[in-house]
Amino acid sequence: MLVGKGVKRLCHFTPAWRLNSIFEDGLLPHRDLKPGDRNDKYKTEGRIGHVRLTIEYPNLYLLDRFKSKGVRVL
Repeated sequence: MLVGKGVKRLCHFTPAWRLNSIFEDGLLPHRDLKPGDRNDKYKTEGRIGHVRLTIEYPNLYLLDRFKSKGVRVL
């Protein structure tokens, strides 16, 4: 469906310390994360059953927020 609309990539921001979990389990909604991987302070919209993605380009507002809080993102 997205390819038919010209979408070539989806972007997901995450702190570097979460990468092992993503490689092992894939991208999971917040409610399905292991307790050590949960980080409620970044789930401000309250949609714990969803995975946050942006279409085509990174969400620069969110990236700047993470960087200002000292979160290392790749």
